[in-house]
Amino acid sequence: MHKKITTIFYLAIKKLFNPPIKNIILESSVSSYSIQGINNKIIVIENGIERQLNNNENIKGLDISIKGNNNLIKLELPINSENSKIEIGNDISPNNNVIIEIGTTRRFIDVIISCLWGTNQYLKIGKNTTISGAGIILNEQSGCIIGEDCKISNSIRIWASDGHAILDAHTLECINETTEPIVIGNHVWIGEAVRITKKCSCW
Repeated sequence: MHKKITTIFYLAIKKLFNPPIKNIILESSVSSYSIQGINNKIIVIENGIERQLNNNENIKGLDISIKGNNNLIKLELPINSENSKIEIGNDISPNNNVIIEIGTTRRFIDVIISCLWGTNQYLKIGKNTTISGAGIILNEQSGCIIGEDCKISNSIRIWASDGHAILDAHTLECINETTEPIVIGNHVWIGEAVRITKKCSCW
């Protein structure tokens, strides 16, 4: 009897956190994505096969804005996204050589990935990692690696750099450059309203 109740409870929790994926790609006559610059690519992986996202395709619930050159976004389908956005560059400071890789996920909700200042930022989110609300800010030449099968709650903020330079008063040398990425390992649970800053590692 106890085993049966445990099994029912497990299946209920699994259904709650792993809802069915539907309407992954919406066909439209005009893409809603804003892409400016040269050699920018959005690659999708379907059934192990990579291809470039067509101009008339969008990932439902995921807005994408790119201003700069040689930026790559790679998305492994299916991705169940809601109210999420990837921003690379802006009118004042176009970004170049950014790489963002996101593995397949059943929950990618209220996620803002911001690479607005700097170049060569890198973000990798492993497959089956669910996010219920997070801002991932990659400024300067920063990076963030999130492993597989992680559970990330809501109101999360991840800052991979300070976002501003601190100079030595005598030499004017920058003393707070970002030298290593944030690393979050596999199977990590991050609770509500956690703040993660540069050089942090979670295992």
